[in-house]
Amino acid sequence: MVVNRAPSSSETYGKCSRWLDLAYSLSSESMFVEIHREIKHGYKNGVSSSAEITDLSVSFDGTCLTFGHTSLIGVGCVIDMLTGYVVDFEVMSKICCPCSVVKNKLVESNAEFSI
Repeated sequence: MVVNRAPSSSETYGKCSRWLDLAYSLSSESMFVEIHREIKHGYKNGVSSSAEITDLSVSFDGTCLTFGHTSLIGVGCVIDMLTGYVVDFEVMSKICCPCSVVKNKLVESNAEFSI
């Protein structure tokens, strides 16, 4: 937290959010390449390493930000049973960010907002 600093504009906040999203995406992609390589190595028992498809034993786990069905954000993970690595994940939200931005820029009673 920065003290004695004016709050950022929504445009600056948006730029920072997009930059962070790109950084996280690139980082997770490189991490998943390494994880997938290790998973293939773990299942290599007698199977050619050149095989494009590997049969995995997985489990799925999901969680929400709050208890019950009132949460607006949730995440689901597919977990490899042999290595314990997360093979894939999905973050889901009931919030539509573009809709929220338009709602803030337009008055709800405006005809353009109703479209």
